[in-house]
Amino acid sequence: MMEDSPKVSFLIPTLNAAGILANCLQSIRRQEYPPEKIEIIVADGGSADATRELAAQHGARVLDNPRRGYDSGKSVALAAATGEFVVFVDADNELSHPDFLNQSIAALRRYPEALGLESYYLASPKMSSFCIYLSQLLHISDPIAWLMSVKPVRVAVDGAIERWTFPKDSFAWPMGSNGFVFRRSDLSGLSLNDKFEDCAVVARMAQAGRREWLRVTNRGVHHYVASGLADFIRKRRRQTFHFLSLRGQGATSWTQMHPAVPAWLACLYCVSFLGPVYHALLGLLRTGNPAWLWHPVASLASVMGLTWGVLTYAWTGKNQETEAKLQPRQHLPPSEISPVRQKVFFISNGKYGDSVGGGDLHGYHMAEAARQAGYDARFIGGHALNEYLVKQGFNGAIALSDQKRLPPFDASTLAGQFRLLFDYCRRFFGTFRHLKQIQPEDYVHAVTDFWFDVIPAVICRARRKLSLLGMDAPTLGEILRQGRPDVTAARLPSLYFWASQNSSLRLLRRCANKRLLYVHPAMKQRLLRMGYRESEIIFGSNGMDVTVADRAPVVEKTYDAVWIGRVHPQKGIDDLVVALAHLARTFGDFRALMIGRVKEELAPKIEAAGIAARVEFSGFVSEADKFRLFKASRVFLMPSHYESWGLVIGEALACGVPVVAYDLAAYRPIFGDFLRYVPCFDLAGFHREAEAQVRKTRAGENYLDSLDLAGFKRANSWETVRAKFVGALQDLKLEH
Repeated sequence: MMEDSPKVSFLIPTLNAAGILANCLQSIRRQEYPPEKIEIIVADGGSADATRELAAQHGARVLDNPRRGYDSGKSVALAAATGEFVVFVDADNELSHPDFLNQSIAALRRYPEALGLESYYLASPKMSSFCIYLSQLLHISDPIAWLMSVKPVRVAVDGAIERWTFPKDSFAWPMGSNGFVFRRSDLSGLSLNDKFEDCAVVARMAQAGRREWLRVTNRGVHHYVASGLADFIRKRRRQTFHFLSLRGQGATSWTQMHPAVPAWLACLYCVSFLGPVYHALLGLLRTGNPAWLWHPVASLASVMGLTWGVLTYAWTGKNQETEAKLQPRQHLPPSEISPVRQKVFFISNGKYGDSVGGGDLHGYHMAEAARQAGYDARFIGGHALNEYLVKQGFNGAIALSDQKRLPPFDASTLAGQFRLLFDYCRRFFGTFRHLKQIQPEDYVHAVTDFWFDVIPAVICRARRKLSLLGMDAPTLGEILRQGRPDVTAARLPSLYFWASQNSSLRLLRRCANKRLLYVHPAMKQRLLRMGYRESEIIFGSNGMDVTVADRAPVVEKTYDAVWIGRVHPQKGIDDLVVALAHLARTFGDFRALMIGRVKEELAPKIEAAGIAARVEFSGFVSEADKFRLFKASRVFLMPSHYESWGLVIGEALACGVPVVAYDLAAYRPIFGDFLRYVPCFDLAGFHREAEAQVRKTRAGENYLDSLDLAGFKRANSWETVRAKFVGALQDLKLEH
């Protein structure tokens, strides 16, 4: 979420839309966007049902549209809009994903020259197969218009942002509504008395030189254009009447802008039977979607609706009341609006002791996200996991994959490593007796990329599969050269990690319907090289307890420096002790704090450096106390020689504590300008920067004050990570 999120106005023309409007408004309110920056304006054409009351209940501003038409309603709403961006949605639209607005606004800001952002029309479980055919497969929602329209050209792809343009010498691609996002400044020439004919507005902008527009991959609206044939024919009648009314007033239509085929030929095609059958079979072969079989029937129905509309116009003439009366009333039954409760199985066999790994924590938060989104979240794992989940208050089923928890042992020794492998094998084989619970319509999430989680997820019957890549294993070359600080001289643990991760990722890649969440931007290219499609991988933060950090009270600064971590050579412990000694010599009243169970290993080094009186040890602390102690400190020192992400850095930043760190490759893609970087392993430089930050913070200066810290916290919060996981579940549901 952007710190300076601009105000956005949703503009909705309505007329007797009570049967479907709530669905649209609820999807707007579910957006992961500051609620105070969202404005909903409903321009109502005199509804005789509960449309106005429903709109008001959802916080919309309801305006009168005396001319009653949809185009005039858009003009009324636009005249009252105050947002920097405006989104035109109809009552039969539903925003497809909670991050639709964030992604759309970010795309338009990245490409200010684009004329706007067009939504994809995506299928929904609430849709009939006929509606899927009209909205997702045709996109234009009508066979005649589909044949007449030209095919837009994709210019380039920038991550999830797609750049599109018109083909040469034609603007016959209708767009401008159903989730289309404009900059309000681009529409400033329109007045309240104008009819907002969206296709004509877009065409004028294109003719003026702005031919490109944007889309965001797999983001848009569910367009409930029609539930069945009768509904479709009535809509075609009204659309034809509307088209003829505009032509009678001299308005320009996209059908006059060099269409692919003339209207008469498109109508002849529709009644020919052979043409529609050919395209139905071609669409079925290309997409495998049987909804294409509606095409011959819909083609004939389209001509019937068009003929009915022409006759109605001929009988009644230019009567705007007639057009209003022709608007069909649509309904989504309440049972369809309510979310369907489906099972999501979380396979988590990695937890063996009291310590909580990144995969364990991530898995718990994703399960909570699924549960809160209406899914039935269930775990398969061992007794150690069960104890952790019970302490967390997890309210879901847990199937045990081991008979008991092993007593504590030292996993750092070679014997301990083999004992740990045996423990993993116990839970791995114990998982198989629970796989029969998992049905084809369920979801399964391997909470780590290790074999003992991924293999059961891959071979189970669930068709929708997810996993997490939380840390890149060293490459085989790095292992052989011992080219990474986390590769030990024995190399065996690193070889195991490398083999496990690579085999797991390649197994998951072979699954048809999958999503792989990855936590560091640098991982993306590796996954693409392995054969994953861009739509199958989702970047999301490691996740931080921002809420707990914000709740921690602001206290007086007691410590000049703070550190938290484990005592390991890759953590730069020797550099840390030398830096603390330098600061103790520089500042006569210097105080530092070491957080965690590190005193036994770290205290001898501190005493040998002669600074025992200046350094305190907190011992084990709760999450709340950890953040309180961060806030009681001036500078966080991070002398690690290797990190895959640096979660404790994020936690320190969440508390507003400046961070001094070596310029490791992992940091900048995540933290950007939020750290004070020192060239790698330049110990003198580390001393100078740490000293400078202590002096500045003692003087009341903090470089974080000039940065978008609130935006960083939101982007890396568990709330944002949870939303991405739920979005992945929704994506898989639509794909299947």
